[in-house]
Amino acid sequence: MISPLTASITDDEIRIALFSILDDKAPGLDGFTSLFFKRAWNIIGIDFRDAVRHFFATNEMPRCVNATRIALVPKFKVVLPDIIGVSQSAFVPGRRISDNILLTQKLLRNYHLGGTSPRCALKVDIRKAFDTSFTVFLGPPGVFGKGTLCSPYLFVLAMEGLAVIFWETSHSPGFHYHWRCRRAAITHLCFADDLMVFCRAVASFVSLIKSALDYFAKVIGLVTNAEKS
Repeated sequence: MISPLTASITDDEIRIALFSILDDKAPGLDGFTSLFFKRAWNIIGIDFRDAVRHFFATNEMPRCVNATRIALVPKFKVVLPDIIGVSQSAFVPGRRISDNILLTQKLLRNYHLGGTSPRCALKVDIRKAFDTSFTVFLGPPGVFGKGTLCSPYLFVLAMEGLAVIFWETSHSPGFHYHWRCRRAAITHLCFADDLMVFCRAVASFVSLIKSALDYFAKVIGLVTNAEKS
């Protein structure tokens, strides 16, 4: 999978991307529509390709080119089903977010009744998961405001890092699964930026979960929103 994901962009890919833009759309602030670039391709094609390659090589784009920077990662979509664990069902082709919703409803059924082992379910909200990384043009030229935007595909990959951390946590000495999750070894289920975490209701086990979330926030930068959790 690494080879096609890291391969250099080709001339054909650059040309196809440009020519796929509708004729009346202007990709830059100067107002020149894509039709201009298409009609003048024989004149400007080499310079256009060089400019695109410069961006991919340096990760730098002059703000005058486009006021909004978006992470374009369509290649990730192809391999997500093979590298993302079953705890995530959103944004992964062939999966539905409703799958995890139904499973959570099953796990929480009759939660108010006694007679079973102590059980703990934590609903966790990831703070500003989709509010992290674009620059917006405001007012006259040269004035920009900052905001954030995380591509759903990049977010899914980041959350897979949390899955690894939880897997390691589940192998900590003395950790016990939620009584309905033991057979399937379920520690958590993801719903985009919402998260359900399950374990046996013992203070030390809950502390392990908290430590895992804190470590994830330190490494990835996505922190728990206590007000919504």
